[in-house]
Amino acid sequence: RSKLGESQTLQQFSRDADEIESWITEKLQVATEESFKDPANIQSKHQKHQAFEAEIAANAERIQSVLANGSNLIDKQQCAGSEDAVQQRLESIAQQWELLTQKSSEKSLKLKEANKQRTYIAAVKDLDFWLGEVEGLLTTEADSLIESGQFDVSPIQERRQSINERFERIKNLAAHRSARLNEANTLHQFFRDIADEESWIKEKKLLVASEDYGRDLTGVQNLRKKHKRLENELNAHEPAITAVQEAGELLMDTSNLGVPEIDQRLHALNESWAALKEMCANRSAKLDQSLAYQQFLATIEEEEAWISEKMQLMSVTDVGDTMAACQGLLKKRDAFETDLGVHRERHADIEREGKKLVDE
Repeated sequence: RSKLGESQTLQQFSRDADEIESWITEKLQVATEESFKDPANIQSKHQKHQAFEAEIAANAERIQSVLANGSNLIDKQQCAGSEDAVQQRLESIAQQWELLTQKSSEKSLKLKEANKQRTYIAAVKDLDFWLGEVEGLLTTEADSLIESGQFDVSPIQERRQSINERFERIKNLAAHRSARLNEANTLHQFFRDIADEESWIKEKKLLVASEDYGRDLTGVQNLRKKHKRLENELNAHEPAITAVQEAGELLMDTSNLGVPEIDQRLHALNESWAALKEMCANRSAKLDQSLAYQQFLATIEEEEAWISEKMQLMSVTDVGDTMAACQGLLKKRDAFETDLGVHRERHADIEREGKKLVDE
């Protein structure tokens, strides 16, 4: 009865964990959508994301409950010998949950920035329109008065000259301000891009940090296929990393805004990227080792099965009742000797391969 209750409790945890993992995967797709890059309806998107964040917060207790239940199963040794598997699953859920909350916060920040940018662009358009009206008023009205033969033209010309000079100063100040704002906008865009790359690297590090190298030959082969896809993804993503690095170097060369922070962030990005590639190479090497080991085990199992089969044949006491029967048994014996010679060589190969694996 105790074992039955333990099994039911473990099954309940597995069902809850499946449900949580499915829910997190679904929400991660929403959290990683880059809707902030399209300025249309940005305020509405921000409000929608606030509701999404509220849903994430509302499920925090449910996540912690599943994690606590899993830890309790391990503490009470109610995992039917699967404590390691339950622990790995708990760590996986905790990592996925952390990634979801992080991505949700990042998206919220980017939506806020996009909303500010929309407000800024609208203000610049209004200012540009107003400047156009003022410029038209200065040239058209003043010229009209002067050309119409207006008496006492001199004060009009003097005021027009004075206002033109002030207007030019405003235009110069506006141009300078616009240039500074564009610099700041470019800087913030750079920080947003480098944050995206840092987040991407962190996400991939979670994958390559896994210590699951497969428990059988099929498992290892599947993991190697997944890792190969990850390696291809890293190679395809490298130009994006390079583009951010070059953008940062250009910013430091052309602007004095945020140079120390840019340099620091670039240095950290380079280190993280190098660490990710090293982790990826290490995992690839360990998966290769695991594959060789599982192939070695599979070969040994084949040999053990062959030996077991032949041992049963050799244990037969039948030596033949007739001349024909004896001759038939002798032929089988000759075939066995030939087969044994082949397997003797194979056994030597297996022994050499085993020693090689131990040495490596």
